[in-house]
Amino acid sequence: MSDIFISYASEDRARAKVLARTLERRGFSVWWDREILPGERFVQMIKEALDQTKCIIVLWSKDSIKSKWVQLEAAEGVDREILVPALIDDVEIPFQFKQIHAARLIDWKGKPSHPEFDKLFKAVSAILDKTKSATGSGSTPDEQVKDKQKENGTESNGIITRYKLFVSIALGLAILIALLLYIFKQPVLVFTGEQPVKKTESGYEASFDFDQSKPVPPGIITFTILAEEDDEAKISDVSVEIVGPKVGEDVSDIYQNGKEATLTYQPLGATPHRLKVIVSNVPLTVEITSPQLKRAIKRTIQIGS
Repeated sequence: MSDIFISYASEDRARAKVLARTLERRGFSVWWDREILPGERFVQMIKEALDQTKCIIVLWSKDSIKSKWVQLEAAEGVDREILVPALIDDVEIPFQFKQIHAARLIDWKGKPSHPEFDKLFKAVSAILDKTKSATGSGSTPDEQVKDKQKENGTESNGIITRYKLFVSIALGLAILIALLLYIFKQPVLVFTGEQPVKKTESGYEASFDFDQSKPVPPGIITFTILAEEDDEAKISDVSVEIVGPKVGEDVSDIYQNGKEATLTYQPLGATPHRLKVIVSNVPLTVEITSPQLKRAIKRTIQIGS
């Protein structure tokens, strides 16, 4: 069991270490090092350390105010009335924790004579003295919380704690994200064929047909057309059209330099597409790629193809 649990963002590890070492020199036992050994379970290790600690110090910084883990650990301190907050960056403390005054350690470099560190030290000592007095009767911090809940008529009676609830939600979200990534990695565009090359005023037009199996997140389709080296032929133009019911498309970007062209557009819904490539001369071999295609398509544009 540790006297103090330090809650901090991983980016603030160096500053947390300085505070931990200073408190240890004052005679406190401090749990702060979150590097775990192979085989240990991170969430379980954190929960056990929180359950057993007598005081929770939270270090508010530009990174920790965005950390759900730090906020959950701070919430545990509020619930048990053992939270001592400290500012290590000049940031706004999350709203639900503003009612507890924070020591300003923004310019603190580890010297125990600092007035703000002295405030933090006194706050920690007061909590530990109170806990020591309460545990003299043999009650543990967890039992003290339960007793307080009984006094206030808020005993949980087996209802899952917020910490366990968060872990359950996080696990569910991780499974959902993994499933969505699997779905989205499946090919969205399927090459279904091509139209005969025809001569136009702009050059020679080749058309390639694709079926869109499902909407594309976040709705953007990109084609890249690469031409093999040929001194006489080049890509003159690229375009796309919706085949069948007109559900609309917005061509948002076209880039081309003769040997390479990129076309980005946003269709509305899943529907067949026709990619048109115009080249100045034939024959010219082009390779068509897209993040939404399973594999690249290589074709030679020539009359009669």
